[in-house]
Amino acid sequence: KESETFYHATTEENAKKIIENGIIWSKGGKNKDFSHGDGFYVDHDLDRVLEWFRRKIKESPMLQVVLVYRVKRAEFRDDHPGVDLTTNQDFEFPKVVTHFRNGESDKDLKKTLSKYHFIEGPWSAGPWPPYFVSQCTARASPLEDTYQLCLKSHKSMQFFNRHLEAVLYFEYQSPVVPKNSRKGKR
Repeated sequence: KESETFYHATTEENAKKIIENGIIWSKGGKNKDFSHGDGFYVDHDLDRVLEWFRRKIKESPMLQVVLVYRVKRAEFRDDHPGVDLTTNQDFEFPKVVTHFRNGESDKDLKKTLSKYHFIEGPWSAGPWPPYFVSQCTARASPLEDTYQLCLKSHKSMQFFNRHLEAVLYFEYQSPVVPKNSRKGKR
């Protein structure tokens, strides 16, 4: 496969900021699968990106924006060393995900991973740390048939900034249940 297409779903406001200023390294969320405040996530599957966004954002109606990046596989991967958690035996998926979900708690792993420009692998099926607990104690497990790539370096984000190919807009409204279809109501 010569080129790869990646999708990133976000709000209209955030999409405008990314288009105008590029991906900002420090704007990533905390306690994610492969990052803690410094990652930008993309996926190969447009439907999965939209579904993730709909679950994350509870507001309705909402305009969903998907940024489409198309990169030459060899150009990106040759110039940006990364970790593939589906094939790399040097890193254990549960250990890496738990590390980031706990706020980069393993200093040795943090130092080792800092030399990589991206981490890719499946989504985590959980568990996530509860809001009232600062540490995730259970082991993370890979979610089958999923994929995510997390850009971890300024250089990799700049590369993606140069390869924004399209912007897609989707209007999403919560499903409305017809009155006559509710259980127990006639």
